Amino acid sequence: MPEEKDKQSSSDDGGKDDSLLSALLYPGEALAKWYLSIGSLGLFLSILNVIGMIDDVYRVSWSGLLTMEALGDALLMKDSSPSFAISDAIFMILCGGLVFLGFRWVNSKEGGASSFLRGLFINDTWSSLTNPVLGGWSKTGGAWCLLVGVLFYMYWGVRYTRWIDPGVYVVTIALLASGIALKGVSQVTPQES
Repeated sequence: MPEEKDKQSSSDDGGKDDSLLSALLYPGEALAKWYLSIGSLGLFLSILNVIGMIDDVYRVSWSGLLTMEALGDALLMKDSSPSFAISDAIFMILCGGLVFLGFRWVNSKEGGASSFLRGLFINDTWSSLTNPVLGGWSKTGGAWCLLVGVLFYMYWGVRYTRWIDPGVYVVTIALLASGIALKGVSQVTPQES
């Protein structure tokens, strides 16, 4: 009897592992969008790093940055470091994998990638930038926070060649998180009493 219980509990754990692995490899809408966002940003930053445009003084060692310098320095002087390192290749492969997993969900939907990309620019969030009637003031505030967050990061990166500045990330993340939260609040319907 105890042996059967052990076998049953180990098979239950395996089922949980399989469902977690399945959820990670075949993401739903929310996780797929996160995969696409993080993977695209990572690919963008890694390309900037390889061409020497991620910072005006430094190159990023992704192995050092992502392990909090356990595997080496996170920032290397541009003039004394190679333009392409093995950590660049590994980071590009990981980010490309995230984009691939995200696009697997996108392509499973009607309209595929073209419909998804069109939906990024033509949707009710951006329409509410100038018209609070479409979603209320929460949605308008959320749309403005999202727009200002993206524009701030892009402006700072282009203007000062500082795509990896922690201070810029703090401001950008605060704006994007506020935008996502305000947009979420606008979609909540009040309960009837």
